[in-house]
Amino acid sequence: GIAWESQVNVPAGELVNDLSQAYIFDTVAEYQASTIAFPVGKTIHLNDRGADFTVIAGTGTGNNKNVIANGSTGQSINVFVGAELDIRAIGAVLDGSDSTEFLQHLDTMTTKTRVTVSGGELAFKSVSFTNKLDMVVYANASLKLLTPDSIQDRGMTLGGNASYLRVDGIFDGNDTNRTLVEVAGDNCQVYLNDTRNVNSNVTSSEFVSGLEVNNANGCKFTVIGKDYLNNGNVNGSCPRQVSVQGTSNDYYGFTVKGNVTNACFVTGSNVGKGFVESIHVNNALDNGIYQLGGTLGVNEIRYEGDEEAVVTKGTIDIGTISVESSWLSALRLENCGNVNVGTIQMNQNTSLGSANIFGTRTGNTQCGRVYIGRIQGSIRGDNLFNCGGNGDIEYLSIGSFDVDFYYDTSTIGSVSSWANLQGY
Repeated sequence: GIAWESQVNVPAGELVNDLSQAYIFDTVAEYQASTIAFPVGKTIHLNDRGADFTVIAGTGTGNNKNVIANGSTGQSINVFVGAELDIRAIGAVLDGSDSTEFLQHLDTMTTKTRVTVSGGELAFKSVSFTNKLDMVVYANASLKLLTPDSIQDRGMTLGGNASYLRVDGIFDGNDTNRTLVEVAGDNCQVYLNDTRNVNSNVTSSEFVSGLEVNNANGCKFTVIGKDYLNNGNVNGSCPRQVSVQGTSNDYYGFTVKGNVTNACFVTGSNVGKGFVESIHVNNALDNGIYQLGGTLGVNEIRYEGDEEAVVTKGTIDIGTISVESSWLSALRLENCGNVNVGTIQMNQNTSLGSANIFGTRTGNTQCGRVYIGRIQGSIRGDNLFNCGGNGDIEYLSIGSFDVDFYYDTSTIGSVSSWANLQGY
């Protein structure tokens, strides 16, 4: 276990006391069995941890994570914390076995630095951080949720303000029917670039998401995911890539993208204001945007699915709504505030009898002022607009209209219902 001794040609006794060079052990167990008493400040390198430790004064409290005690000598070594700390250094095993206790231990370490996962698969049940976490999972590494003690437990909760999490590799929900990451601290940043298998069943939380922002302000995020499936949850909009819940405010999304999913982006009724640059959703079974409240700005949403691209019950400003294939409606309104849309672009090439460009939902009584700069493209469906019998719209303005409507006698009713703007 003294691999460097022959390399530097230093006698064993001198190497023990030479603070300029590390003394190497292959494993933690080998160090713990050693009877060598090292001077305080001596660097000990553990090959199985891939990390340097430092001999500390006194016996220390060993935990076999960042502090390792030697019962033979009464000494302890503490992991060296530099600009980054590989998660293996504190004992995590990146082979898919349970590393929950090691990941959770990061919250108790007083010396904070960026934690990295540089390779392999870090698997865990559920962890909750009350202090700031700074963590990066590189592209050749992955995270995986294991079966939890409670299905209501989020995979990872970031409760510390200004926490930072970036996962460039796969983050696998592993069909455990729960949220991957919950943000509960302010000014956090979460970038999940390849999330998968985030499902929900009859016993899941109704907010199962790739990212769930709960009563947190100033959150920035990107979430890209696929295979988000509802396996019996009573909430038809669950799971979804992103949920913004509670009184969360001032959130900013860069990219939210889902493929084979239920809903994509959902806000609660009491949220404040936020902005998302780009929302792309393919093969959706539910809405692209489901806004229950608050003020939302979006540069663009591209939607391919079976429901409404956008449902709003709040105030919303969207640059472009682009819908593909057999959608139900580009825009649906229900007791919303003012709505401003630059362009609605339809590209519907299959027949769906109830499709239309926009309309009001059944529960609507009064909507605010609605401005649409341009409507263009093609549609096959039931009608152009459907607002009849569903409350009122205070004001409606459409700047330009250039639409090819393919008349299909098997799906459309009388011409009188072709463009129903009753209530406007």
